[in-house]
Amino acid sequence: MFFLSGLTCVHASTVGVESKSALSGKTSVVGGESVLSMVLSLVLILVIIFLLAWGARRFGGMSFKGNTALKVVTGISMGSRERIVLVQVGEQQLLLGVSPGRVQTLHVLDKPIDTGSKDNQGSGLFSDRLKAVLNKTN
Repeated sequence: MFFLSGLTCVHASTVGVESKSALSGKTSVVGGESVLSMVLSLVLILVIIFLLAWGARRFGGMSFKGNTALKVVTGISMGSRERIVLVQVGEQQLLLGVSPGRVQTLHVLDKPIDTGSKDNQGSGLFSDRLKAVLNKTN
């Protein structure tokens, strides 16, 4: 391209026409159109990233909630990265020590521990306690 613009300048000077730079007739490098296209491209990339994140969370993070053969009954933190977890596999319960990079069976329970009904688990427990505390203060 520079070669062609150089030839144009040489040709114009031989004919006697005043030579002009090849870039003088064009708009500046950072014009309104280029800024607009850059902003639209950035918005498009951000939308694609959010859609991929939503899809990964929606479809990629399949949970095993429907599987009743294996579930975590309860757990307790023993340090910043160590936990003791009670896992139920079928009719048998296992007490596991979980740390980064290692899971160790601490005890296999002969008789499963009754953790209560499903009504006392999950978000119902917190809401029931909150209602009880609010009713006591009134």
